[in-house]
Amino acid sequence: MSMCEHGGAWDLLEWLTQETNCPYLSDLKQQTYWPALLRALHRAPRDRWPLREWQDACQYLVGACACAENEEQARACLEEKLSHPRT
Repeated sequence: MSMCEHGGAWDLLEWLTQETNCPYLSDLKQQTYWPALLRALHRAPRDRWPLREWQDACQYLVGACACAENEEQARACLEEKLSHPRT
């Protein structure tokens, strides 16, 4: 069993780490991975993860979007923040 797999289910951050070929989940915060993250988000299956996971991913990766009311809002917020990083 993969170290990122729990009973056959991947959480969103683990899935993004795998999809971006990022060696460590903590590295996803680095802006160099954000183009790959955006591509992975476009491939991410709809309705696979609950709102709480989207909110957690947003908070962890970009420090925002925790107040999104549904998965699509959280996804859109995350995509927006990754597309326009603060310098």
